[in-house]
Amino acid sequence: METTKRSNLPRFLVLVDPEQDSGGVNDLLAAVGEAASTPALFIDSSLWYIQRFPACGSIDSWLNEAVAGKEYRTHEPYFHGFVLAGKTAPGSAALRVAELAFAAGKPVYLYDGTKLTRVTSVAAINNNGDEDGNTM
Repeated sequence: METTKRSNLPRFLVLVDPEQDSGGVNDLLAAVGEAASTPALFIDSSLWYIQRFPACGSIDSWLNEAVAGKEYRTHEPYFHGFVLAGKTAPGSAALRVAELAFAAGKPVYLYDGTKLTRVTSVAAINNNGDEDGNTM
């Protein structure tokens, strides 16, 4: 993730599966960018986590910073919106980011492998005994 060069493009945090390899994440970010209707920067959530979690100190603080945090000098939000992406249902942290984003009035999109669709709610469900079985 490049942090020294600023852009006027809106930034979206793509909530990826932390187990996904970096090559897969790069392909996913490129695919999300191609599916977007307007130019934007799409940032890998696992890299953002590695970069910012030590300063935040807790997952709750990191989640709040991702949604409500702002650049020190410009006061621009770190992220203008969020993308839920991956081959499985989003995990509990991704769902919490989505809920915080809804409360803050920020858009949340679902990337289904071909297109981005704006979502307006998320819910966690138990699917076939899977404790993390979440759905949109």
